Amino acid sequence: MPKLIDLQRTRYPLNYQRTKMAFEKEYFTHVLREFNGNVSHAAAAIGMARRNVQIKIQQYGINVERMRK
Repeated sequence: MPKLIDLQRTRYPLNYQRTKMAFEKEYFTHVLREFNGNVSHAAAAIGMARRNVQIKIQQYGINVERMRK
């Protein structure tokens, strides 16, 4: 059975594109926090290329430095 993540109950806008972007930002932020800002480990866990995760980090302005311990 795959591991599940519990995201906050967020209210998303009705607009699909805005909802997708809001969800992705919340999702990537959550996953990166789980791995203390380690992009390689987060990418491996979600089955995505590291470079694609880096693109999402830039796209959403996620600060991974603050997540590192």
